[in-house]
Amino acid sequence: MVSFGLFTQKAFSLLACSLVVQGLVIPDASTATEDVAKREGPGFLKLDFSVTKKVINGTTDENTHKRADYQVPLTKQNVYYSIDLNFGSQAQTISVDIDTGSSDLWVPDLKTDKAGFDSASSTTFHDLGIPFSIGYVDKSTASGNFVKDSVGIPNGPTLKDFQFADATQSTVTQGGVFGIGPIASESTSTKYPNFPISLKNAGYISKNAYSIYLNSVDATTGSIIFGGIDNAKYEGLLVTLPFTQDSGIVINLDSVTGPDGTVHETNINGILDTGTTVTYLPDDVVSSFAGSIPGAFFLFGRIYLPSCDALPSDQFVSFKFGDANIKVPLSDLVQDNGGGSCLLGIFGNSQSQGFNLLGDSFLRRAYFVADYDAKTAQIAQVKYTSDSNIVAIQ
Repeated sequence: MVSFGLFTQKAFSLLACSLVVQGLVIPDASTATEDVAKREGPGFLKLDFSVTKKVINGTTDENTHKRADYQVPLTKQNVYYSIDLNFGSQAQTISVDIDTGSSDLWVPDLKTDKAGFDSASSTTFHDLGIPFSIGYVDKSTASGNFVKDSVGIPNGPTLKDFQFADATQSTVTQGGVFGIGPIASESTSTKYPNFPISLKNAGYISKNAYSIYLNSVDATTGSIIFGGIDNAKYEGLLVTLPFTQDSGIVINLDSVTGPDGTVHETNINGILDTGTTVTYLPDDVVSSFAGSIPGAFFLFGRIYLPSCDALPSDQFVSFKFGDANIKVPLSDLVQDNGGGSCLLGIFGNSQSQGFNLLGDSFLRRAYFVADYDAKTAQIAQVKYTSDSNIVAIQ
């Protein structure tokens, strides 16, 4: 949630208006932690979420947000990819923000938030006595204890005795966070099976992996598939790339081609993170894009556009990862700056402490898979379609 100054931002809150569980024979919740041998199904779990758009007045640094594992400010602009989860014996429903850039599931306690987790009412609640603390670049924090209790997907499976954090103190405005990154980035020295690993251990999915389809900039739905890939949602072949770091979905970005066709050999680490609204690249690369847009200028790590009119859809910024080339049309990159002014949705990394963050402005045009078992990512140009062809990740 990096602040862009005193302006009105258009934000997209992905609320759990719809949640579709597919590809799984779902047992009764009371038996959801029985032996893996009792799980039968194709080995994937699809969750659909819907998109709600609203206007947020961004006047403070509350829009600067990133987890302590990277210590990087991510521009979220109040963009939340959220689903409902059920907590405790009472199956209390709490909305949590899906986050590929952190690894812990935590929720605010009722003492912190009137919509928070009522741990006292859960007969299966167990406080582990292990401190939890996470800090954000905007100085917001969450702290409390790691606990165990039942956590379930509405109309789907329930994980009993699942470890998550109950935050008794929090200054994070959006509520709970559903961190689904690698365990290396968990906020404790004693690592534990987080949600994707626990789904695998319980036999609901075959691999500790998932794929994400953000859909188009104007779409009202998107999806995450734990343990599966939707082969209808991308063009060509998925290209497999090794993680270059253990702390997240970090892959090598070989080069970036600007709208004028200039190729910038970058050879940099790029972080795939749904928690970032815009994309951050080296300043010298971004500044060169301004020359391709009449009237645009580069200042303090940002390209200011002459108007908010649509940019050409036949001009692209292209990102090369090995044999994969992801093209993002300029028309996707108009970022409302309030007051009738707009920015290009790619910023210089001087605004992100030097980290190259491949956020939603890029990810909407990419279909990607994070495979934590294999320590690889797979990526291809997205294909916008309602068709579906889901297979389990092998």
